[in-house]
Amino acid sequence: MRYALCLLLVGCGQAASAKLPNPASRPTLGDESCAAPYLAGAKYSPGGTVLPHTCKAFDAVTNNPYAVRCVDALSNYKSGWAGDEFCILPPPPDKGVQVGAHPQGDSYWDKMYAGDLSGYADPMLTKPFEVAPATELVQNFDTPPVTPQDQNFFRIDLRMRPGSHHIATWYSATAGTVGWEPLVANPSLGFGNTTFINAQSTHSDRPAAIDLASEDQGLGVPFPANTSVSIQLHHINPDATTVLREVWINVWWLPSGQSFTPVTQNPLNAPIDYPPNQVTDNVNTAVAMGDVRILSIFGHRHAWTSRFSGQILRADGTTEEMYDSFNWREIPTYELDSLTKNPQLDVAKQLDGSISGMTVLHQGDKIQFDCHVDTTATHASELGVDPPTSNLHFSNEAFGGEMCIFYVESTGATLKMQ
Repeated sequence: MRYALCLLLVGCGQAASAKLPNPASRPTLGDESCAAPYLAGAKYSPGGTVLPHTCKAFDAVTNNPYAVRCVDALSNYKSGWAGDEFCILPPPPDKGVQVGAHPQGDSYWDKMYAGDLSGYADPMLTKPFEVAPATELVQNFDTPPVTPQDQNFFRIDLRMRPGSHHIATWYSATAGTVGWEPLVANPSLGFGNTTFINAQSTHSDRPAAIDLASEDQGLGVPFPANTSVSIQLHHINPDATTVLREVWINVWWLPSGQSFTPVTQNPLNAPIDYPPNQVTDNVNTAVAMGDVRILSIFGHRHAWTSRFSGQILRADGTTEEMYDSFNWREIPTYELDSLTKNPQLDVAKQLDGSISGMTVLHQGDKIQFDCHVDTTATHASELGVDPPTSNLHFSNEAFGGEMCIFYVESTGATLKMQ
């Protein structure tokens, strides 16, 4: 699961370089055969263990009962925009809620269930959600209050249409005007007291499997009553056609009365000051103040960071490789539990990977992370942009600034940056 962090920006809606990087590839539609009985005409993602396509293996994006695709359940779901396969049905009202951003506003699901997709063809509705060709855009979208009762949640299933670079959400202390906030030159992080989800990868479901590991039972995050949500969306559109900003987030409540253990969100945030035309290793550590179980790890950075790596430094002097990521456009989050088997790290082949299994730090153990930053003209040429001419600092800009954040979710004692 993933809950936090506000990320990057460049251009703020102004025309950007035609050499903007292409977003990472997205999964295509799968086999439509062997449909579960509940699928045709379904209004909700039922959850549970019965797969939408019963003869295929579970897949977080294409075959997931917690995120049933609109194209599988609604026979006429054809919006005319790229990315229809990422629309997902909401949870049943007694099991969760869907938070989203849609041109049709609060009437979205009433219209979709009725087969009325005319709003997708109404420029008065879609214009605020569009991202023009050769444009990069960061903007916040505010929702109405989400739930009238206090809830706790653990499972998250998140989808965005193509062109999305990141999404970050946080609770709004007070409900503002529903819809897009005004554009600003460089949006601040703007978090309220609690943040609840951050994603940059298409495979952003938390947990990433259909089953919940036994040690994760009862873990979760409070979702206060009458709280609205601010959603920050970052889009990069290098193509010749306009893309549509649209989001579906399924939030699943913990069963009522279940014992509850809160999850701690640790954005381990490194200082940023990178000179131009230089290769820099920005190495930082955080120490465990007691026993800490690590639940998930995610290394966020921008275009100038060619590698994000993490290690566990045990108090006895041993080192364990923990995390590696080489693609700033599609950064993985890895779950650390007894069920999830993460891809193995392979630095020689520059393949993303992580440790697997339950991971516990003891007092004095450390997490070390390194952002390997390359601001040389050679790397700029590889990115298709001009090299920086002055020092890069922490900023919501993909090319005009940088970040180095190891986002760690945990239970138990605290992690303290050194």
